[in-house]
Amino acid sequence: MAEVKVPGAEWKAFLEDTAVWDVDGGSYVEDEEVIIGGKLHGDEALNPSFIKDDDQVVVRGGSIMKNSSDGSDSKSLLDVLKAWRKKRNTVYLVVEVSLEKEAGVKSAISGAGGKLRR
Repeated sequence: MAEVKVPGAEWKAFLEDTAVWDVDGGSYVEDEEVIIGGKLHGDEALNPSFIKDDDQVVVRGGSIMKNSSDGSDSKSLLDVLKAWRKKRNTVYLVVEVSLEKEAGVKSAISGAGGKLRR
């Protein structure tokens, strides 16, 4: 079974990207199969406020639909997510580090031009 694994921060960025979604409310997802933290979720998996940045998100299926009566404008959620990731020039990392090395890791990330979310 095909699937894409992404950190929660990246999934939220995908869900919030107006280049992906019809901002007039004309696009929606059907038959989504999104697993967060090992549990299959429904519509809440498409709500960025539900997802934590460090969640492990696994997308296994679904269709992005446009408001057409015959469904001819549908696209695979997996294919759209994969194409979106290829176009990006950034990567999302979830890092675990001991408390005593936290400042050094933050400094290294910032020094390399990275952004820290907290």
